[in-house]
Amino acid sequence: MSLIKFLIRASGLTGAGGTLPFEPTPEQYAQLQKWPMVRDPYAAEKDYHPIQRWLRWLKPAQIQAYRKYNTVRNNQIKAGEIDFIESPPHDLLPVLKKDAGIKLVDLNPLGNQYTFRFNVLHKPFDNAKIRQAVLYAFNQEDFLKAVIGDPAYYKLCRSFFPCGSPMESTKGMEGLLESNFSKSQALLKEAGYDGTPVVLMHSTDLAVLANLAPVAKSLLEKGGFKVDMVSMDWQTLVARRAKKDPPAQGGWHAFLTSWVAADILNPVMMGFMNASCDKAM
Repeated sequence: MSLIKFLIRASGLTGAGGTLPFEPTPEQYAQLQKWPMVRDPYAAEKDYHPIQRWLRWLKPAQIQAYRKYNTVRNNQIKAGEIDFIESPPHDLLPVLKKDAGIKLVDLNPLGNQYTFRFNVLHKPFDNAKIRQAVLYAFNQEDFLKAVIGDPAYYKLCRSFFPCGSPMESTKGMEGLLESNFSKSQALLKEAGYDGTPVVLMHSTDLAVLANLAPVAKSLLEKGGFKVDMVSMDWQTLVARRAKKDPPAQGGWHAFLTSWVAADILNPVMMGFMNASCDKAM
């Protein structure tokens, strides 16, 4: 059963789906639009599968399974109370694997790629050497261990474009992402870093992101930065991301997010390489 068919069935709409796997019929779509909009963390994420964006049309009672804690959701699917969980947390996958009645399916073979997003409008990240210092301070495995945990579900990839994609290349990455803190500190000194605290936005309500910012804070501080980590839910982060004010006046310096690899395969598709100036992401 496809997810949209399950959602339609669960919401009481008639019929079993539209002409395409992820589209309801016009009649079903009209019924969906009559329902009130609900606040949904997936709705603002353009890099998620289109099916997720249908969730924003559902009434709170009908998406309550997606709002409960992960352990509750796992218990529900094991008990047959729900039919589908999207992106269960990796630390609970071994429990699901042991259940003969549950099938784990990888619908995203290219995976996702995490991104540390700089704000280059304001110091210190308006300085290329200081941005380079970040790359010397970071290493990928600390992030991946913190947010994924099991090496079976992640791989190190120092390519700007996703590994396994046609544009995969590690050229120019020599010496970077190895947590060379002395090199990071030297670059900061050379660039004249004045100790401006880096306002690092920390998304707390999405399991795939929640552990990233604390790791970044630790590595940045070891590399010589001062860091002010500000915790918030994803919707608040997205709203603040749009602000161009100085970080000390409600703006920001950096945050971490995740991209579906299929959405960033080349410079034309890659949102954070968009060259449309004020209209860019």
